[in-house]
Order: sequence, then C-alpha cells, then structure tokens
Amino acid sequence: MTPDEAISYVMSIQDEKELINSQNYKKIRNGIGYILLYSDRYEKLLEGFEHTGLSYSEIDDAIEYHIGQKHIISKLLRKQLEELEQNNCIQINGFFYPYNIRLIYWKMEEICKGSPSLEIKGFNREGLLKRPDLFHVHHNQTNSIGLNAKRYLDAHYKSPHSFQRKISELKTRRNNPTVRELLSDFTYTILMDSLNSEKRDNDWKMTGEWIVFQKLKNDRINFLCLSTHDEGSGDGEILNDKIKDYIR
Repeated sequence: MTPDEAISYVMSIQDEKELINSQNYKKIRNGIGYILLYSDRYEKLLEGFEHTGLSYSEIDDAIEYHIGQKHIISKLLRKQLEELEQNNCIQINGFFYPYNIRLIYWKMEEICKGSPSLEIKGFNREGLLKRPDLFHVHHNQTNSIGLNAKRYLDAHYKSPHSFQRKISELKTRRNNPTVRELLSDFTYTILMDSLNSEKRDNDWKMTGEWIVFQKLKNDRINFLCLSTHDEGSGDGEILNDKIKDYIR
C-alpha cells in the first residue's frame, strides 16, 4: 500500500468496529504515520519561502565572523548557504526545508568552539558513514515535528492492543465521538506526547536536521553539508554519496 493509499484508507473509515479491528491496525498506523510525516515537508519551492533576490555578499563575512579562517567550508555547504540566501529554504533529498541562515552560522560557531551544550553524535550504525572523524549535530527540530511524531507512534504503538486501549481512553473524553474525532484525538495525542521530552526512552529519541562535519587534526573542522535523518538512514548511501568528495 502506497503512502497516499494508506492515508486515503484512514480518512475513509467511518465505522468504529473497522477502526479497532486488529487486522486493520497496521494500515491505520501507517496512514496516521504518513499524515504526521508529510506535515513536515515542502514539495515545491513556492510552498516554502519565496525567492528573496538577495546576493551572496554576506556569506563570506558571516563565515569569517562565526567560523574564522582556521576551519573549512566545503563547496557543497557553500552552495547550500547560497541557496538559503536566495530562497530562505533549501532542497534536501527532494524536499524544501525553511531555515534561518543566521541560526546555521551560530550553530557552526558553537561546533568550532566545542560548546558543552552541543550533543555531537557520530555515525555508530554499521554502514558507509561509520568512521571515527565523521559527526553530526542537530540544528533544527521545527521541520521534523512530524517525523518525530511518526517515530514515536511506531515505537510505542507496535500492537493493535495499545492502539485499542488509547482509542477507548479517548472515547471516554467525548460524548458519542465520531470515528474522525477519535482519529483526530489520537493523532493529536501522538504529536503532543512526542514533543514531551519526559517521554523519551530507549525505544524512541527525537531527531531533526543535521549539520554534518569532519574533525581534522589540530581541532580543525571540515563542515560538509546540511542534511537530514532521511539521507543518513539505512547504510547511509545517500548521505555518503553526497559528501564523499569533500571528506579529507
């Protein structure tokens, strides 16, 4: 079943018996998951931010101010920064993500300074990205709210029984709720639970968009690109192909 088919199926359910039927649960969970996931994405440039018409004159000054001459900016990242200057959003893996370029610069400065508040992560999963000098830092969560909610749904509602219990609980909060209202309440609950930091556990952790970089000798940083969890998933082939020519 394609994502669109899964979403259409969920939206077509009218009967509560069909909603809580264990045989339908996987399709229902997938449909809700896709609804959450697609809320993050901009598939067209005009759905993001309009063209600003700005020049690239400020990029060099910003890099000099925040990063200095010691560290390296790859041609790939430079091109991405130019894209942000022009459009206020950037295309990553086929989708457009709106970013404030100044916040990108500040996060890069924190990386250079080794800020203790940063949660720097390596690529520990076996695959093409696993190497001792390659790291990433989350720089944004806003555009990944749907992705995090879907990950929470998949981690905590693995069986139809957990879904049925939650639907039963939500049913008590309304007077004769419709199936659409129950689905809406369930989806909203998943979203809010995923935003609650106290809900994080071994089965589920938040993710977002990444600044990917390489640590070189003498505390130098080779900033490689802006990326997303999707590009680094699996064996990391998509992200590896993206950065392999810029790794030193």
